[in-house]
Amino acid sequence: MRNQRNSASTPAPVCFFGQNPISLNYLTHVLRGQEFLVLDEDRAYEHQGSSPLARLVLVLDEALLAPGSRLTMRSLRTRFPEAKLLMLGTALPSAEQWHLLRGIDGLVLYSEAKENLIPALRALRDGRMWLPRQMLECFARSGIQADRQNRHFTKREQEIIPLMEQGLVNKEIAAKLGIAEKTVKFHASNLYAKLGVHDRNSAVDLAHSLHAFRNRSPFPMQRAARAA
Repeated sequence: MRNQRNSASTPAPVCFFGQNPISLNYLTHVLRGQEFLVLDEDRAYEHQGSSPLARLVLVLDEALLAPGSRLTMRSLRTRFPEAKLLMLGTALPSAEQWHLLRGIDGLVLYSEAKENLIPALRALRDGRMWLPRQMLECFARSGIQADRQNRHFTKREQEIIPLMEQGLVNKEIAAKLGIAEKTVKFHASNLYAKLGVHDRNSAVDLAHSLHAFRNRSPFPMQRAARAA
């Protein structure tokens, strides 16, 4: 109870990413007088780990995670491993975009920001999620379908994914794990089939997103590799 009271009394840091100036002014106005501290990106980097009771929330414009964007859920989790991610969008994501958004902690429509932005930020600050009912239903259906397709990763596949992300070729991965190169190719092929992709980058992104959604954290080996 004491930690909850301290968390509520500590200004919760919020950083807006990708909003145009008009939207940014409006969103900042919505937060005026509330228990939130708006930070720019540089200050958001500096804030990480400085106060365990003040959880950083990144508020992202939907365009930042659109297909073809250089920014991915994986890169955001790497840059801000302790932050909560709240997306602002003009509409609910299409079916083709669902897999790109697994790993976010909340979603609010711009049209509903006046009513829902503050409750959503409070939910994320307190370690909860804030997602529209339609989105939860889609995630549930997707999870059931993934289980039916046996889309879970073996121990060896979980070891290979972070090494792929580091850019290692099959021969280098084999040397790292002490296995044959053809064994690496075998496990990589199984990964692609499970994920329904045909290249390494897509496999790494989608595998990481699925894991983050189910477990609310990136692959442990990946985090260690990034920190090295």
